[in-house]
Amino acid sequence: MDCGADSRKSCRQGCVFFSLEGQLVLRIRYLAWLNTREKGREKLRVEALDDLPELPDIDPFAYIIDLLMEVGPVELSWSDLEAWNRMTRMDLDEWELRTIHRLASVYTRSSREYDDSKSISPFVPETPTAKIESKIRDSLRQPIGGRGMKGK
Repeated sequence: MDCGADSRKSCRQGCVFFSLEGQLVLRIRYLAWLNTREKGREKLRVEALDDLPELPDIDPFAYIIDLLMEVGPVELSWSDLEAWNRMTRMDLDEWELRTIHRLASVYTRSSREYDDSKSISPFVPETPTAKIESKIRDSLRQPIGGRGMKGK
Protein backbone atom coordinates (compact mmCIF):
# COMPACT_ATOMS: atom_id res chain seq x y z
CA MET A 1 0.00 0.00 0.00
CA ASP A 2 1.48 3.33 -1.04
CA CYS A 3 1.32 5.97 1.69
CA GLY A 4 1.71 9.58 0.63
CA ALA A 5 2.45 12.28 3.20
CA ASP A 6 -1.15 13.52 3.05
CA SER A 7 -2.67 10.15 3.72
CA ARG A 8 -0.60 8.75 6.60
CA LYS A 9 -3.57 8.44 8.98
CA SER A 10 -5.70 6.82 6.29
CA CYS A 11 -2.87 4.49 5.34
CA ARG A 12 -2.28 3.43 8.95
CA GLN A 13 -5.96 2.59 9.26
CA GLY A 14 -5.82 0.71 5.97
CA CYS A 15 -2.70 -1.22 6.96
CA VAL A 16 -4.22 -2.16 10.33
CA PHE A 17 -7.40 -3.10 8.53
CA PHE A 18 -5.70 -5.61 6.26
CA SER A 19 -4.71 -7.64 9.31
CA LEU A 20 -8.47 -8.03 10.01
CA GLU A 21 -9.57 -8.53 6.42
CA GLY A 22 -9.75 -12.31 6.75
CA GLN A 23 -12.19 -11.91 9.65
CA LEU A 24 -14.36 -9.58 7.54
CA VAL A 25 -14.40 -12.10 4.67
CA LEU A 26 -15.30 -14.89 7.10
CA ARG A 27 -18.13 -12.78 8.52
CA ILE A 28 -19.49 -12.01 5.05
CA ARG A 29 -19.34 -15.69 4.05
CA TYR A 30 -21.15 -16.55 7.30
CA LEU A 31 -23.84 -13.91 6.64
CA ALA A 32 -24.33 -15.33 3.15
CA TRP A 33 -24.61 -18.85 4.58
CA LEU A 34 -27.16 -17.70 7.18
CA ASN A 35 -29.29 -16.04 4.50
CA THR A 36 -29.55 -19.11 2.26
CA ARG A 37 -31.60 -22.29 2.46
CA GLU A 38 -30.30 -25.74 3.23
CA LYS A 39 -31.04 -28.28 0.48
CA GLY A 40 -34.68 -29.37 0.65
CA ARG A 41 -35.68 -26.72 3.22
CA GLU A 42 -37.95 -23.71 2.84
CA LYS A 43 -36.65 -21.61 5.74
CA LEU A 44 -33.44 -19.63 5.67
CA ARG A 45 -30.74 -21.07 7.89
CA VAL A 46 -30.90 -18.01 10.16
CA GLU A 47 -34.59 -18.72 10.79
CA ALA A 48 -33.88 -22.36 11.68
CA LEU A 49 -31.10 -21.67 14.20
CA ASP A 50 -31.95 -21.23 17.88
CA ASP A 51 -28.66 -19.66 18.84
CA LEU A 52 -26.11 -17.73 16.79
CA PRO A 53 -22.46 -18.04 17.83
CA GLU A 54 -20.44 -15.07 18.96
CA LEU A 55 -18.29 -13.94 16.06
CA PRO A 56 -14.72 -12.63 16.45
CA ASP A 57 -14.40 -8.92 17.15
CA ILE A 58 -13.71 -6.90 14.01
CA ASP A 59 -13.70 -3.44 15.57
CA PRO A 60 -12.88 -0.78 14.56
CA PHE A 61 -13.83 -1.95 11.05
CA ALA A 62 -17.30 -3.38 11.64
CA TYR A 63 -18.66 -0.27 9.90
CA ILE A 64 -17.40 -1.69 6.58
CA ILE A 65 -19.98 -4.48 6.81
CA ASP A 66 -22.66 -1.95 7.77
CA LEU A 67 -21.79 0.08 4.66
CA LEU A 68 -21.89 -3.05 2.49
CA MET A 69 -25.37 -3.87 3.81
CA GLU A 70 -26.46 -0.28 3.11
CA VAL A 71 -25.27 -0.33 -0.50
CA GLY A 72 -26.55 -3.89 -0.88
CA PRO A 73 -24.55 -7.11 -0.65
CA VAL A 74 -24.77 -7.80 -4.39
CA GLU A 75 -22.14 -7.83 -7.10
CA LEU A 76 -21.37 -4.12 -7.57
CA SER A 77 -19.86 -2.36 -10.53
CA TRP A 78 -17.27 0.30 -9.78
CA SER A 79 -19.55 2.95 -11.28
CA ASP A 80 -22.42 1.87 -8.98
CA LEU A 81 -20.15 2.01 -5.96
CA GLU A 82 -18.70 5.39 -6.95
CA ALA A 83 -22.20 6.81 -7.53
CA TRP A 84 -23.37 5.49 -4.13
CA ASN A 85 -20.29 7.01 -2.44
CA ARG A 86 -20.92 10.37 -4.12
CA MET A 87 -24.69 10.40 -3.50
CA THR A 88 -24.38 9.47 0.17
CA ARG A 89 -21.46 11.90 0.61
CA MET A 90 -19.55 9.22 2.50
CA ASP A 91 -16.22 10.32 1.04
CA LEU A 92 -14.71 6.90 1.68
CA ASP A 93 -11.03 6.18 1.18
CA GLU A 94 -9.93 4.04 -1.73
CA TRP A 95 -9.13 1.05 0.49
CA GLU A 96 -12.64 1.21 2.00
CA LEU A 97 -14.26 1.23 -1.45
CA ARG A 98 -12.04 -1.63 -2.62
CA THR A 99 -12.97 -3.63 0.48
CA ILE A 100 -16.70 -3.04 0.04
CA HIS A 101 -16.38 -4.05 -3.63
CA ARG A 102 -14.49 -7.23 -2.72
CA LEU A 103 -16.86 -8.17 0.12
CA ALA A 104 -19.88 -7.67 -2.17
CA SER A 105 -18.33 -10.16 -4.59
CA VAL A 106 -17.59 -12.59 -1.76
CA TYR A 107 -21.19 -12.35 -0.52
CA THR A 108 -22.62 -12.93 -4.01
CA ARG A 109 -20.36 -15.93 -4.74
CA SER A 110 -20.98 -17.40 -1.28
CA SER A 111 -24.76 -17.01 -1.58
CA ARG A 112 -24.71 -18.92 -4.87
CA GLU A 113 -22.49 -21.62 -3.36
CA TYR A 114 -24.53 -22.10 -0.17
CA ASP A 115 -28.11 -21.76 -1.42
CA ASP A 116 -29.96 -25.07 -1.68
CA SER A 117 -26.89 -27.00 -0.53
CA LYS A 118 -25.79 -29.10 2.42
CA SER A 119 -22.77 -26.81 3.01
CA ILE A 120 -21.67 -26.51 6.59
CA SER A 121 -21.20 -23.12 8.19
CA PRO A 122 -17.99 -21.34 7.15
CA PHE A 123 -17.68 -20.15 10.75
CA VAL A 124 -16.79 -22.64 13.46
CA PRO A 125 -16.92 -21.08 16.92
CA GLU A 126 -13.78 -21.27 19.01
CA THR A 127 -14.01 -23.90 21.73
CA PRO A 128 -13.41 -22.89 25.37
CA THR A 129 -10.14 -24.87 25.28
CA ALA A 130 -8.93 -22.96 22.21
CA LYS A 131 -9.76 -19.65 23.92
CA ILE A 132 -7.71 -20.63 26.97
CA GLU A 133 -4.80 -21.76 24.78
CA SER A 134 -4.91 -18.47 22.90
CA LYS A 135 -4.86 -16.44 26.14
CA ILE A 136 -1.90 -18.47 27.44
CA ARG A 137 0.03 -17.92 24.19
CA ASP A 138 -0.70 -14.18 24.32
CA SER A 139 0.41 -13.91 27.94
CA LEU A 140 3.63 -15.82 27.24
CA ARG A 141 4.48 -13.31 24.51
CA GLN A 142 4.30 -10.38 26.95
CA PRO A 143 7.56 -9.10 28.45
CA ILE A 144 8.11 -10.07 32.09
CA GLY A 145 7.62 -7.08 34.36
CA GLY A 146 7.25 -4.84 31.32
CA ARG A 147 11.05 -4.61 30.86
CA GLY A 148 13.42 -6.03 28.35
CA MET A 149 16.83 -7.53 29.06
CA LYS A 150 18.73 -4.19 28.90
CA GLY A 151 21.71 -3.39 30.98
CA LYS A 152 23.06 -6.89 31.65
